[in-house]
Amino acid sequence: QVSACALDWLYHERDFQAYARERKETVNNKFDTIVGTDVVFSPSLVQPLLATLQFLSHGSTVTYLCLQSDRCPTSYQMLKEEASDYGFEIQEIDSRQLRQPPTKGSGKEDADGAAPSFVSWGLALECHLLCLRRTQR
Repeated sequence: QVSACALDWLYHERDFQAYARERKETVNNKFDTIVGTDVVFSPSLVQPLLATLQFLSHGSTVTYLCLQSDRCPTSYQMLKEEASDYGFEIQEIDSRQLRQPPTKGSGKEDADGAAPSFVSWGLALECHLLCLRRTQR
């Protein structure tokens, strides 16, 4: 089942509670996978984005962010520098992985045995694909 709701990074807890009330049920705010695109564009929103990702994630959550670093280089740098303050480590997915679709048994699987994603449009848009994982504290 898929559903969506408004989520303001400055008021993520309030918005999530409103979503749960609307559904008239308890909703877990921890997700296994989070995907965002074009979400790093203003220095004033980097910390609220990281706080929101922290609120929505658990120890095994994998977050993928696709962004264009040249849209706001300051925000991109802030994200990379401040992620650890929110308990995240960032790995930039090598663009060479984006050029060829993975083949089964290629040896490029991650620790969980999953093959890297094939997103050729990322090359055309000169996007960076970041993988954020929670650090063990």
